[in-house]
Amino acid sequence: MAQRTDLDWPTCDQAGCTGIRLASARVCLAHGSEEETAAALKLVGETGAIDARGVHITRALLDRLLTAAPRGENGMPLIKGCQFRGATFSGDALFGGATFQVGFGGAIGGATFSRSAR
Repeated sequence: MAQRTDLDWPTCDQAGCTGIRLASARVCLAHGSEEETAAALKLVGETGAIDARGVHITRALLDRLLTAAPRGENGMPLIKGCQFRGATFSGDALFGGATFQVGFGGAIGGATFSRSAR
């Protein structure tokens, strides 16, 4: 599939998906195999960074991302960097007391929430 040229990231090979490709795959977090997704989640745990530009994030995928994230002093997810530009969140986007060590407003520019984000 041809990549969209108006995006500044390599897009998923899944038809119609604009999600950023995983480092070791030609698909995004939403379309990766279990092995590919596990490798990406391991990297989230090591770095605290989430790059989900253009990805359709279900409640289950968000839960996996937050579970993989390192923990802050309060025992809750510690997000040290995030990019959600162009991402869509289905269902409630519950970040469950996560601490963001980034300017969250700029990090989600262009993200779409179909319900509430807390």
